[in-house]
Amino acid sequence: MFAKKQAVIIYERCKNCEVCEPQEKCPAYAIIKEDDEYYIGPSCQGCGYCRKFCPYNAIELTS
Repeated sequence: MFAKKQAVIIYERCKNCEVCEPQEKCPAYAIIKEDDEYYIGPSCQGCGYCRKFCPYNAIELTS
């Protein structure tokens, strides 16, 4: 059986954009902004779709 993937934000690369394209495109609504910082919530399905839309490559998948 395969381990479930999880998106993680690489904070050294994240620019905390006013409009976060990955957040808008996430089919699971897993990218959340709180206290002016984005994080990946528990609804992340590990699909990696968000990675395609971050211009700073600040999202990676881990297992």
